[in-house]
Amino acid sequence: MTQDDFATPEVGSDEWHAIRRTGIGGSDAAAVLNLSPWANPLDVYLDKVGEAEKLEETDLMHWGILLEPVIATETAVVMSERLGRPVKLQNRQRTYRSKVHPWMLANLDRIVVESDALVEIKAVGFHSGRKDYGIEETDEVPAQYIAQVQHQLAVTGRSEGWLSVLIGGQDHRLYYIARDERFIDAMTQLEHKFWTEHVVPQVPPEIDDKWDADGVADTLARLYGKPDNDEMLEPEDWQPVMKAITDLRSLTVTMKADANVRTGYQNRIKEYIGDAGGLESPVGKITWKKSKDGEEEPDYKQAFGMLAQQCLVEEFLPQGKLDEIRDAVMVPGRKGSRRFIVPRRWSEAEENDDDDE
Repeated sequence: MTQDDFATPEVGSDEWHAIRRTGIGGSDAAAVLNLSPWANPLDVYLDKVGEAEKLEETDLMHWGILLEPVIATETAVVMSERLGRPVKLQNRQRTYRSKVHPWMLANLDRIVVESDALVEIKAVGFHSGRKDYGIEETDEVPAQYIAQVQHQLAVTGRSEGWLSVLIGGQDHRLYYIARDERFIDAMTQLEHKFWTEHVVPQVPPEIDDKWDADGVADTLARLYGKPDNDEMLEPEDWQPVMKAITDLRSLTVTMKADANVRTGYQNRIKEYIGDAGGLESPVGKITWKKSKDGEEEPDYKQAFGMLAQQCLVEEFLPQGKLDEIRDAVMVPGRKGSRRFIVPRRWSEAEENDDDDE
């Protein structure tokens, strides 16, 4: 046996989250390798050290969970037809932990009974599905799923995986992913480095220019989104952040419209600012401060419901009833977010500090 296994707690429960924080799972692997379009290594780090906010379930996630048993049933039928023998899939609802690398975890959607294969099930959108998936029974699938399945094979010691995909709710496809020892060795080394150098000592990974800039911006907003601090940093050593400042200033002065590069420079500066309110740079003041919270506002949906009920009882609303309903349905305004502001006229920042915002 290359792994231990135990019953998986209810998904989303405190116990489930606690177990996830004890290792790198299959869905984490792609993010650690920077192959995921939805997460980056910093996201995984925050999750493992318990600093990540709980993500809300999306419609795609919701329907994926509901459709999983249906897709599994169809998968067994299709595999039986193609392999020329009866195929039975089993949902063991177990969490696997590698004995060799205890920080490697895996949850399998299904295993193929009396076989050395596992099945990973996905429900994806129509457009992304048609664009990202190739010929059936090949491994022409998005890289993040290659990483996920190879991670699962590494933990469980199994030799082959099947990716069963329902595209747009109507196009079912099967893809075959054979165990790749070279991939697994390289992946395991990177995961081990991530776990021992970042998660265990609780040292966050530095932002890499190869990461998706917009995704990193969202992560930084979650990590540093709450501070309302007027403290301005005046670092003694400008080297770590000065290049990002001068490069961002150059983009601003020349009006180059490369949004991804611009966001990348902003991310490096935001990471440096952290919980402070900004920094005083040689080329002007840069701030990343929280804007004011919105004022209270009525919940119109609730107000209309109350009005409708009142109209069923009385033909005319009593004087002052509208004000009473309005006061009853007032809800807090939108929370202010941190705004990243550079000098308004950065091209003249060195000559005229009064232009700083």
